[in-house]
Amino acid sequence: MPSDMPPDLQSAAAVTALPPTASLLVLGGDQRIAIQPGSQVNKYGCQPFPAADRIAFGSSTASQISAQAFDAADRLRTRIAGALADAPAATVYRAELMRLRGELLDICGLAPPVTSEDAAPDVIFAASGTDAHLLASHLTAAQAQGSQRSLRVIMVNPEESGSGVSTALSGRSFSAYNALGDCGPHADARHEVTHVAIRDPGGAPRSPQSVADDVAAQSDAALRGGSDVLLVLIDVSKTGCVAPEPVFALQLQQRAAGRVHILVDACQFRIETATLRAYLAQGFMVAVTGSKFIGGPSFSAALLIPPALAARMRPAGAPPQLERHSALEEWPAAWHAERTLSSSANPGLLLRWEAALHELKAFKALPGAAVRKCLLRFNAAVQARLQSDPHFEALPAPAMPGRAAGLAPEWDDLASIHPFTLYRPQAHGSESRQPLDTAQVAHVYRQLQQQRNGDGFIYSVGQPVVCGRRDGVEYSVLRLCIGAGMVVQACGDPSGAAGDALIAHAMACLDAIAGLISTTA
Repeated sequence: MPSDMPPDLQSAAAVTALPPTASLLVLGGDQRIAIQPGSQVNKYGCQPFPAADRIAFGSSTASQISAQAFDAADRLRTRIAGALADAPAATVYRAELMRLRGELLDICGLAPPVTSEDAAPDVIFAASGTDAHLLASHLTAAQAQGSQRSLRVIMVNPEESGSGVSTALSGRSFSAYNALGDCGPHADARHEVTHVAIRDPGGAPRSPQSVADDVAAQSDAALRGGSDVLLVLIDVSKTGCVAPEPVFALQLQQRAAGRVHILVDACQFRIETATLRAYLAQGFMVAVTGSKFIGGPSFSAALLIPPALAARMRPAGAPPQLERHSALEEWPAAWHAERTLSSSANPGLLLRWEAALHELKAFKALPGAAVRKCLLRFNAAVQARLQSDPHFEALPAPAMPGRAAGLAPEWDDLASIHPFTLYRPQAHGSESRQPLDTAQVAHVYRQLQQQRNGDGFIYSVGQPVVCGRRDGVEYSVLRLCIGAGMVVQACGDPSGAAGDALIAHAMACLDAIAGLISTTA
């Protein structure tokens, strides 16, 4: 199948054929997960099969599938193939998604006990985090339109979020094709989207109060103009920020009497169970993916809707604007999405979520104190290197804000994304280092993914993020990240050798980047 064509998985016959697991892992999404021509990787530099010679510190962008997660996906493929002999593809797809929905809620501590009066959040599956934003935007707009109001979306500057997120939040298609095929022509923006910068022009983080003031001003203007507001709270951004502060977002929601809605962009999934529960308890929608920190392959997302909000949204059902973006089977039955959506089966999404939940379950089994100890040790080593090496400079990050009153974090107040600027070492007689510009950083990023180092490994980091200008030069940062699988491996070795090896790999990765800086024109 050409990598630039939409996958044809719409007929039962096509699904019954079931391509190999590695092929399914890159089907049922959009062009971002397609294998690039002449290579074995997608645009994120990830292969759809285990690669023991690749050490991936790029989980802020996408994760390389582990051998254990691949085996879990492969077992599911075998089970699906058997089930398709007795049932239609859409029936099998719905049943498997119902199982995955229950497992996700259970692993995250969101499935209520039988004796509890608390309901679990509704879970709507989506191919990507960008698709989850599109769902949230149209669902919120449907509520506003029921009261004859329009929708204004407020989010951080697009560089700090996923590609296409701003377009998705406006209600438009953000790709030429998706899991359902051709998306059709891009329609004009349905919802106005405005942005608030969370870093100043030089890349330093703005104060939380400055960010809050800007959000409040935009929200107040929208409310006065007759629009409802969807505020996107990012936790965490591409460079490791949480903005705006959750306490402020809650206050904004409470004072607007049902006209301000909050979507937490937790697509990095760098939050612990208590944080996720707190967001949902506060009435916030939450978008998550299993493909970044958690370590599943690219493209597995879900939108979690708190019970009270879901109860208000369900009567209207799935917005008809989602017909080309979402399948009936991906919605809970109580939404009666059959009124607007068509049936379809996406086995690739099933396998990707199966792999992600395998990794999530292993990570959630770790004691919070052990995770904290691992992160503190890793962070200290990485920051010491970034501060002492003339090739690098750590990008300043604000302290993590509290997510909810009285909530004592176990580990998600610690950084797990380390963004850094690239510099040429100071020339003899020069008073300052010269930062690499955006094009040069992109070159280093690409070369790193193709270079086998002296230790036999190929290293990768998070994609470049444009952060501002220094010395008149637009610059980007790379991001060295720790993923859940790395933490599981380090915590599983009482001797500390696995933790030592992880830090040694991080240092070797930075060595490789420093070497590439010296050869970049």
